[in-house]
Amino acid sequence: LGTNYRSSAKMVAAVNWLFDRSNSFIISREQMVFHPVRAARETGKKTLRVNSDSPAPLQWLLLPETEKKNGLSKNEAGEFSARFCAHEIAELLKAGMEGKAMLDNTPLVAGDIAVLVRTHNEGELIRAALDRLRIASVYLSRQSVFDTPEAQLLAGLLHTFADPANTAQLRTVLASELFSYTAEQLDQFQHDETRWEEICVTMANYRQLCLRQGFVPMFQQLLAEQQVVGRLLATPSGERKMTNLLQLSELLQEAEQKLTGIKKLLRWLQNKMEDVDNSGKSDQLRLESDENLIKIVTIHKAKGMQYPLVFLPFPWSARTRKNNEPLTFHLPDNPERLQLDLVPTDTDHFLLADTEQLAEDMRLLYVAVTRAEYCCFICWGRISNMERSALCHLVKQPMRSTTHTPETCQDFLAHSPDGLMAIKPYPQSFETRQQTEKHYKKDLLAAHFSGSIKSNWQITSYSRLVSSHDQQTEQPDYDRIIDSSPQTPAADKFGFPRGAAAGTCLHAILEKIDFSNPVSQPQVIAEQLQYAGFENSWQEVVLSWIDEIVQTKIHNSLSLAVLKPEERVNEMSFYFPLHAVHLQDFNQLLADFSFAPLPENRATLEGLMIGFIDLVFHYQGRYYLADYKSNHLGNHNADYTPDRLQKAMLEHRYDLQYLIYTLALHRFLGQRIHDYSYENHFGGALYLFLRGMDPKQPAGTGVVSNRVPFALIDQMDHCFSRKYSGSTTTLV
Repeated sequence: LGTNYRSSAKMVAAVNWLFDRSNSFIISREQMVFHPVRAARETGKKTLRVNSDSPAPLQWLLLPETEKKNGLSKNEAGEFSARFCAHEIAELLKAGMEGKAMLDNTPLVAGDIAVLVRTHNEGELIRAALDRLRIASVYLSRQSVFDTPEAQLLAGLLHTFADPANTAQLRTVLASELFSYTAEQLDQFQHDETRWEEICVTMANYRQLCLRQGFVPMFQQLLAEQQVVGRLLATPSGERKMTNLLQLSELLQEAEQKLTGIKKLLRWLQNKMEDVDNSGKSDQLRLESDENLIKIVTIHKAKGMQYPLVFLPFPWSARTRKNNEPLTFHLPDNPERLQLDLVPTDTDHFLLADTEQLAEDMRLLYVAVTRAEYCCFICWGRISNMERSALCHLVKQPMRSTTHTPETCQDFLAHSPDGLMAIKPYPQSFETRQQTEKHYKKDLLAAHFSGSIKSNWQITSYSRLVSSHDQQTEQPDYDRIIDSSPQTPAADKFGFPRGAAAGTCLHAILEKIDFSNPVSQPQVIAEQLQYAGFENSWQEVVLSWIDEIVQTKIHNSLSLAVLKPEERVNEMSFYFPLHAVHLQDFNQLLADFSFAPLPENRATLEGLMIGFIDLVFHYQGRYYLADYKSNHLGNHNADYTPDRLQKAMLEHRYDLQYLIYTLALHRFLGQRIHDYSYENHFGGALYLFLRGMDPKQPAGTGVVSNRVPFALIDQMDHCFSRKYSGSTTTLV
């Protein structure tokens, strides 16, 4: 312990000179006395040279003078210190790029520099100053991820989901970094009902995806659709923000395994944000990439670490005790026992507590200064309450004088050995500098790409196939088509709101209720109506309606009411590969079985087919798929007869949808059932037009049942697997 093997000889000498003085560590116990250390031999060590000189190991950055009696305020000193350090770092990096700041034969780079701070607020202050100069940094601390702006961001998003009728909250989220709408755009939405409806539908879909599949699937889709990653990474602190967002999303996913509902998840997040002092290890900030970045490190975390250059922007800052704050201290006659004074009034207790706090600050100062291998840059000046700081106690006169011009500090320099200290005054003006190589950059040429990219490989879905334009991502089909006919004010199922939000709400209710007795679960309906932003007055209507739906015969004697929870799977998603499917061949196959062709807006399909089946269930040895449709076809039961339903099926190409869903379930069952056969195990595809379902109506009202021939499904299977010959009879 008596030899320092990491720091340069000059740095060790500077530390010895700074701390080797009477009672430097405040408490005069033998184990707290400072013992100078020796420097190891310089053999094999690098040398630091800046502008061909070996800089002094202790560099004092002098803050500007003020006419204020007590000196600079803490806020003023903080801003000056952060700015001074950031610009000194910029100068060093610039010198490194010019080959004028070298560690032996290696240019000085950002990864050689650490800025040590005590608190998160100090870290953010220096980070902001570096950001303004476009200097990237990484913040290393034990700070909780719940104590970040990104936690507030996700809390706002969950708040929007929990209270969808709160348009003010929605606008707040839209203005956040998740969506980045400008004030001008938000103002325009007030005059563009169509665009505002689109945004509300988008948020409703995110909310339902969160409810159905969890926070992470929803958040991944939001990141992709809103291009959040690209926008954030284009900012100086973008990598830190993305790391926080992804870490928080994982923690939310873990929490929702034990919670039910968005409100409880929001409450959990808010509790974590309010209690960051008791955060666990998993809550601590993860590292973003720290390769060749300025490291901003808390002094506690820096213990045991070493950095070529260290900056201390805030060593003048001392902890200020709050009024009536309890005191902790040790009595001189019982030094091993910690005392707690909850209502302090004794002057001796204040003195003991202050002395111990100063001793702790001194130990941290020693840790901070000794992290430097070659140079430590220390900000100093005449600052309000600086006399309480450890550094002020250490250096004493003349650095505590009423002014701190370079001239007044010469005496301080004169008492230090040659070459160990230097003082740099605060510049009268800073040039606007950026970490850039514009004057020294080499001419670069783009690399030649000789490979090939399959531009036709895509993720495809039913909705994308029937559309004439490409859709970026697939979502569960919640009847996005909004009926253009006038809204019916009647308080019945025909008058229930239309469009995507209504469809999403009904899907969520049917997913969550027990089909055997929906009338006993009004809380489920009330909750989903609230999530969708609908008036609670619809509760009785929807409750009665859902009961009619589950009692309606959907296939022979089958109704949803007879299904047990363990016999059903809600919202089953699927993916299956498409191997160079020729649309012309597929259209021929559809025509051979009397199905309408698809738009041939591309020659082949290559990639993945994805989709979401609302309900898959098992009944009497067979497996069925069902899709809920909330389409408004009219205000009477007669508008939902088989002929009207068939027209709607063809108009929206639901016939193609059930072919794809049938193939997906057919393939899945073939992998799970040992002796599977389509004829014996597949029951059919059921399309449930919810507004027309009523057990009192004739069979077939509101329900479309299809079980396509095995020959079609089998040939689709081969066609999508690249084994189709183009004939309806020949398989290869």
